[in-house]
Amino acid sequence: MINIYVDDDLIGRPTPKGFVRVTNSDEFIDLLNENIDNIDTISFDNDLGLNSLEGYQLVNKVVEIGTKLKYINLHSANVVAVNSTFRMLKRCQELGIIKLDKLTAIPAVEFVKKYS
Repeated sequence: MINIYVDDDLIGRPTPKGFVRVTNSDEFIDLLNENIDNIDTISFDNDLGLNSLEGYQLVNKVVEIGTKLKYINLHSANVVAVNSTFRMLKRCQELGIIKLDKLTAIPAVEFVKKYS
């Protein structure tokens, strides 16, 4: 099983131990497709820079594909995006569209410390 950390900030946010880091939507979609049944945890930033889909859009891809995950975390500093993504994921859980053991919105610094 792999863990994915989606974040384009290579200086301010180190990659948590045990995670594969992707910095843009193309890298994420490739890794998602290559490991569709082998993903445990994904932690998403939302604002991934120019020429990249946002984290919210990547979460939608995960939901569309129906990937089974244990854990999704939203670590973006973009509070509006975190709140809307969190609500969307909770609603998808309630409707049985996606199954998660755990859904959190832990800021990046705390999330990285948790896995250090």
